[in-house]
Amino acid sequence: MPLILALETSTARGGAALIQDATLVAEASYQRSKGHAETLHPLLEQLLEQSQVKTEQIDAVAVSFGPGAFTALRVGLATAKGLAYALAKPLIGLDTLEVMCCNIPHGDRLLVPLIDARKNEVCGAIFRRKQNGELTVVQKQFTLKAAELAKLLTKRKPKMILFGPGARLYQRTFSRQLGTKADFLGPLYDYPQASALAYLALNQYKKKRFTDPFTAVPVYLRPSEADSKS
Repeated sequence: MPLILALETSTARGGAALIQDATLVAEASYQRSKGHAETLHPLLEQLLEQSQVKTEQIDAVAVSFGPGAFTALRVGLATAKGLAYALAKPLIGLDTLEVMCCNIPHGDRLLVPLIDARKNEVCGAIFRRKQNGELTVVQKQFTLKAAELAKLLTKRKPKMILFGPGARLYQRTFSRQLGTKADFLGPLYDYPQASALAYLALNQYKKKRFTDPFTAVPVYLRPSEADSKS
């Protein structure tokens, strides 16, 4: 029964989770007030201590690659890489947008998670859930003006669910173009959960789909600039 540690730092709400096989062992989260580096490491130590888990018991380390904030992603990835290297265990990197979709576990509508990329733009992707519950990518990651994305979404026939900080920020723009074709979810669905990341990683672990820690790089919302809020 593999024991997987998952670290989520791609947004303002970070967290860590432990799962063994398909059972959640422990999860802890925080709303960032300090930097992720100052908060994540004490949280991780506390999580392991309360779970009575030693680091050498961990079979794999999972981390979200983004898209997300510049410094936040670097902290999460550096921590995950360091643990995986020190423990000689696999690293599993996953898409933050896919992890966000785990907040909506059922349904046949298109899922459109959107993150605020600033400058009137949103970063997102489009997913559909198969009958077996697995997610499939309908459209790969994009960064577009909200008005431009709204026009593109009108060309898609299925109804859809828009969620995440970017969807709420530009909800009026999307509503004008999409009307009843789109539903919007509140702030409870904004953030990826570490436990969801862990469950997705478990599936990757069983398929032996690992990430090379020496070539792994985060996916920034804006590659050319550090996020001033991180």
